[in-house]
Amino acid sequence: MSRSLIVQFKNSEDEICGPTIDVPLDSSVDQLTTLLNQILENEERLPYLFYVLKENKEEVEIVDGINEAVSSAAHSTETVLSIRFVPQALFRVRPVTRCTATLPAHAEAILTVQFSPNGADLATGSGDTTVRLWDVSSQTPRRKLDGHKGWGLCVVW
Repeated sequence: MSRSLIVQFKNSEDEICGPTIDVPLDSSVDQLTTLLNQILENEERLPYLFYVLKENKEEVEIVDGINEAVSSAAHSTETVLSIRFVPQALFRVRPVTRCTATLPAHAEAILTVQFSPNGADLATGSGDTTVRLWDVSSQTPRRKLDGHKGWGLCVVW
C-alpha cells in the first residue's frame, strides 16, 4: 500500500486552490493547515477544517489524519483526493488597557456584582461588609446597605 496520496485542495465554493500535492497518508490536520496556509500565502497562520467526499457525496471530516478519513470514505490512493477546506472563526482576545468607569464608594475590594433584571441598576458586595446599589447610567450610588457581619460575597435581585 502506498504511504502517500495525491491531494487537491478546494474551497467551500469547490474552486481549486493551488497545485495537486503528494502528501504522506499520516499527515495531521495541523500539518494540512500549515501546508494550506503556505499555498494560500497567508501572512498569519489561519485555522481550517478539512473534509473528504465519500462516494455517496457525504463529507467526512479529517479529524486525526488523512489516513482515517480516506479509509472511512473508501477512497483509492491511486486517484487524486479532493480535500475541501473551510476557514474556522478566529477570535482574538485583547487585554483591557484602560478603565472606563470606577465605583469608588466601597472601602474594600468589590467581591461580587449583579445587574438588576432590567439592567438599570447594579448591586455590589464588598469586603467592607456593605452592599451598595448603583444607578448604571449615571454610575452613582443609590443606596448603601450595611449591618452585615461578614463580607458581601453574593448579591441577588
